[in-house]
Amino acid sequence: RLHRAYERMNAGDLAMEKNDVEGAVREYNAARALSPGNAEMAFWAGVSLVQAGQIERAEALLREAYRDTAGDWRETLRRLPTSGLIPEDPDLIERLATLP
Repeated sequence: RLHRAYERMNAGDLAMEKNDVEGAVREYNAARALSPGNAEMAFWAGVSLVQAGQIERAEALLREAYRDTAGDWRETLRRLPTSGLIPEDPDLIERLATLP
């Protein structure tokens, strides 16, 4: 099941590369359904939506990831601009990293 979930995440990433946001969201949702509660999947799906400018949709996924107290997803998000994975926009980063 977990392997299939990651395959769906990869399919979502490929859809994002083709600017197929809706296709990516379908794949990410399918992945999350196969692995409920997987904060990593919620986080990276949210990051992909940030890249696509879908901030409000990303917020819901990031909130889901932040409920995982075992990982420091907020700090990971703050570090992503240096890798080019999300825009280097301090206001946006702070908004996303401090979601309730």
